[in-house]
Amino acid sequence: MALPRIVWLLVDGLPHELVRAYSAACPGSGLAALHAQHRTVPLTPLAPNCQTPPSLFTIWSGRESEEHRLLGYDVPQAVKGDPTAYVEGFQAWPRDIRMVWDLYADQLHTIRTCAAPFVQPDRLWPWLLSATDVFRPPLAAPRVLGDGEILSIAALALNLRVEANDREIVLLDDQGCECWRCAFSSGQPEEPWLLSVAVAGDTHLALRLRGAWIDGQPKLIFLGYHPVLVHGTAAEARTRRGRATPYVVANPGKLYAGGELGRRIDQGGQGLAEELLVSLMHDVHDSFAADILGAVQAGDADLVVGYYPVIDLLCHQLLRHAVRNEQLNGPLAGAFLEVMDWLDKLIAALAERIGPQVRFIVNSDHGMLPIAWEVSPNVLFAKLGWIASRPDGAIDPTRSIVFFHPAENGLLVFHRERLRDIGMTAGAVIDLLATAVAAAGLPGLKTIPGAPAPLGEAWQSDLYLQSPPGARARANLHGELVKRSTKGGDHTVCSSQPWLRGTLIDAGMTRWLPPCNGELALAQLLPLVMAATSLTGAKEAAGMPDEAIPSP
Repeated sequence: MALPRIVWLLVDGLPHELVRAYSAACPGSGLAALHAQHRTVPLTPLAPNCQTPPSLFTIWSGRESEEHRLLGYDVPQAVKGDPTAYVEGFQAWPRDIRMVWDLYADQLHTIRTCAAPFVQPDRLWPWLLSATDVFRPPLAAPRVLGDGEILSIAALALNLRVEANDREIVLLDDQGCECWRCAFSSGQPEEPWLLSVAVAGDTHLALRLRGAWIDGQPKLIFLGYHPVLVHGTAAEARTRRGRATPYVVANPGKLYAGGELGRRIDQGGQGLAEELLVSLMHDVHDSFAADILGAVQAGDADLVVGYYPVIDLLCHQLLRHAVRNEQLNGPLAGAFLEVMDWLDKLIAALAERIGPQVRFIVNSDHGMLPIAWEVSPNVLFAKLGWIASRPDGAIDPTRSIVFFHPAENGLLVFHRERLRDIGMTAGAVIDLLATAVAAAGLPGLKTIPGAPAPLGEAWQSDLYLQSPPGARARANLHGELVKRSTKGGDHTVCSSQPWLRGTLIDAGMTRWLPPCNGELALAQLLPLVMAATSLTGAKEAAGMPDEAIPSP
């Protein structure tokens, strides 16, 4: 069976509302044109949990959460009888479920993937041309260093001393020889530091270093290092292409959150830290964009899938400073318009390289809610005596009645017998929690039902907490029930809030997406994308009634 040729760009965390706002603010952009042509559709976030691993898995497999059992970034799962334990979703995914690239290999079609998770290269041989494996344990985390400090990376046998003044930053090796320089007055981008050690991976044997002024001091910013592996029959050519360029995988937002880029706006800063964060995100953009552009430029794959994380990373830190009353009109709105320009240009560059017979899909896995508050249900439960602690301070499930799960995927967990013994029900506990949170100034806390977590028969584990608007839930045992959040955006439990909706964009030369009056579910995307070339076939494959999706 012949399958359609597809280029599929997954933009992590892109809200449909941001596409709408960008289209209105930049009417001459390519995205604005696609939006005006009704080639953008909002996507309902995955229920019960819409964090990245379950959402991506549903998109590329067509399976709902009840089938793949990924219920969060971290997935609650009893380990040695401990119901507070969890496993990481990107490690615990079910290998037996076939993904879109498996379907292509089954039909003898060629494949390239770029930074996509859930790929099993051995299963795709020999139809896998290349797959870049970038989210591996880092050899070095990002750092900010000042004059006299040492950039030490044991895995790469590097020990470099920083000399920084008001003119330049210089790196010196163990013998005092200069090996890298950044002159502040040059106006030129910094050169990467090239590596020669085999432990660094297959390709992208270079470090990204930046010079910047932070709170009046010259600083070196090192953007971390992840080894990049390349799988597939054309891996050697892909390896050569990237060898001398950095692949920035690490999240610069962690430097920002830790205050290492200067005073944040919420600390009384003037926006310089946020401006620097956006600048550093461009290095992440360049890396992931070059990966998928190269795969498409090769022109030899029937299926190209690329993953792009920049929007998600920035939203998690800054979205609350850009959105006011559901509109993109906050003080950092311009930063998001700038980053959307990068995405718009990437989509345009890909479209130029894609012929009319190729379907070009751009979609996100979820949107993002602007947040300013944190709610910690376990603080209330502990004060009421419903949570017992171990000597190390962790939850003791052998003596606890109810807890918000430490996986922070939204799950509330109730011990059935102990709850009955105190004359309470799950509903009564939730009502009490909602009342307490509302009294602290945040009304609207709710729960939704979802797939139960495998915690054992003694525990009820099928209710997921929807935080009040503007808040996210944490598993803290101590502190305040409600407090200010340092993060700017979140996506955890499915809700109907507009900014949590993702987006689907038909970005190719030839239209394949039927105009849609409503939202689509993530599980509908794969059958829709793989459908017959006619719009009628696409509607039928996704189970969409004709009256809901009029023909163009």
